[in-house]
Amino acid sequence: MLADFVLQFLSTDSQQRTFFRNIHSLPPAHILIVSETGSMLHRYFEFDTRREIRFRAFRDYSCAFHALFAASVRNRLRSSHPVAVSVSGGLDSAYIFCVAQDLVRRGASPCPAVLGFNYSGSGGPADEREYVDAIERSCGASIERIPQRAGFMEHAGDEVWHSESPLAEGLTRQRQAMLAAVKRSGAHRLVTGHWGDQVLSDSDYLIDLCRSGQWRLLKRHSDGWGISGRRLATKLVADVVSRQLPARMLRTARWFRRRGNEPWRSPWFTNRFRRLLRERFEGERPPKPNGTSHARAIYQQGRRGYHLQCMEWNARLGAMHGIEMAFPYLDCDLLQFLMAIPGEVQSHDGIPRGLMREAMRGVVPDVVVDRRSKGEFTQLANRSIDDDFPLISEILGPTAMSVQLGYVDGPVLWSLLDGWRTSIRGAPDARLANRVIDLCGMELLLRRFACQKEERA
Repeated sequence: MLADFVLQFLSTDSQQRTFFRNIHSLPPAHILIVSETGSMLHRYFEFDTRREIRFRAFRDYSCAFHALFAASVRNRLRSSHPVAVSVSGGLDSAYIFCVAQDLVRRGASPCPAVLGFNYSGSGGPADEREYVDAIERSCGASIERIPQRAGFMEHAGDEVWHSESPLAEGLTRQRQAMLAAVKRSGAHRLVTGHWGDQVLSDSDYLIDLCRSGQWRLLKRHSDGWGISGRRLATKLVADVVSRQLPARMLRTARWFRRRGNEPWRSPWFTNRFRRLLRERFEGERPPKPNGTSHARAIYQQGRRGYHLQCMEWNARLGAMHGIEMAFPYLDCDLLQFLMAIPGEVQSHDGIPRGLMREAMRGVVPDVVVDRRSKGEFTQLANRSIDDDFPLISEILGPTAMSVQLGYVDGPVLWSLLDGWRTSIRGAPDARLANRVIDLCGMELLLRRFACQKEERA
């Protein structure tokens, strides 16, 4: 009989679900009041997507953005111990580190010291030493390099246990090495640039320019993003559909848009599990706020159930080492500001993150501010799969709980595994590697939790 362990997760509201029967999480920005007469769930905070902020000059926007960002970083430096910052060499983390160093140097923060940690690249697309070196020279501070480590199975089981989640990642050994180094440094908090990409790289404002007939501005910004007229038309249609269609028709439209990439089409899942996955995903109702397309896009990024789960996952992995995680780009005041300003201001002159780049001038080295590339760890993640493949084949073999409980079709999966290993070795991306990692995460979750339940029964 199919166990209800994973099915419980699939049948619960996305904002409240957990992997445990009759245990639900409190939705974000809600308070639960329990009394002798009953209980009441109450929302105490919500963004206003119809709010507008308009300044006369672009410089005013950049100054306001920097002030809000500095306040966000300062609030996350409130500690009597040193605070660590994960510094990749990209815009998001560099901005955090440089602002944090300035605040401590000026005595504007109670934090005694800010310590930088970096995944040290050794050539190739993951090598960002040029940028990290520039940040060190600019701030007059050293950043500890964590040598690259491939592999994830060594720590994946412990991470699944502590996070109570099947989420796994190809760079697990690398992350655990950094968390251990942060712990040894005496820091009790790690600040990261997570979600900077999601809330600052929005191009949906092009729809607002189209609606308002600002054709010249639209052309310049579309060229800046490299978005063709056909792709822009597709974005416009999708926006109209999401605003106007009723929930049932919207689910159908979403199915047509992403058909072929749905998780329930994976042939290694059993028919029943695929059907349940499809019902879960098609039943999801993304938030439909009012306001501009720009405001709606940022709001939905902040409300996605997947991002909430990732935030909780990061927090729990930090807790494995007694470290609190903090994310300045999810600051409520900062997000509200980004929703309220025109999208073309956020991407000034058609340059992705144009507003942020201007705010960073004089704070972060120009070589970082002007960079358009991004560190890429795909090769390392793929190598992790190759290195750990004997262990992967073992846990996904005939004794796999996911097969015994009826979630995975064993013969189909086993016929694919060896071919996957060869394909991953030369893959230009990590899509296939992520499939393998997801299966391992699911299997490890079942072994750590569902297996104990079945044994007791």
